[in-house]
Amino acid sequence: MKKLILILLCSLSVIGYSATSDLMIDYGNQWRIANEDDNIDDWAVHNVPNKLIADFDGDGTEDIARILLKRNNDIGVKVVAVVSNYGKPKQFTLYENNEMVAQSFALELLEPSDDVWESACQKGYYDCEYDDIRQFKIIRPTVYLCLIESACTVHLWSNFKEKFIEIPLSD
Repeated sequence: MKKLILILLCSLSVIGYSATSDLMIDYGNQWRIANEDDNIDDWAVHNVPNKLIADFDGDGTEDIARILLKRNNDIGVKVVAVVSNYGKPKQFTLYENNEMVAQSFALELLEPSDDVWESACQKGYYDCEYDDIRQFKIIRPTVYLCLIESACTVHLWSNFKEKFIEIPLSD
């Protein structure tokens, strides 16, 4: 009977997954979600979001990307994306740094378009390696992560690799 109840609870929690509710998302003991008191420095000056909700993986369900802060410390940032993965949430770390403050980073949602983007290596910031992405199009909502007033990176979902691909846009 206990096994049946556990199976039912697990089934309900998977069915109940929602990016907007943040239920079922375990960011770990070391990290926390930003609150109103964290809206300081560059976040307050530039009014930048620290959370995005969109269907990054194209499965028809909303996913979430967020900038997390170090628990019990002013220094430390982690950017994660959680995709619904057809009802089974899967978390990806897009960026992590224990020497910078979260308020130095901003998220932006890139919408699909016919625009052709060039990567940092294509622009000549560094020599392209054999497997570097040089040019790309945004075909589904995409995470755009920037160090405020500095470098930016695009995080595209790849159905083939079943993960996010990081594409630097500057050095």
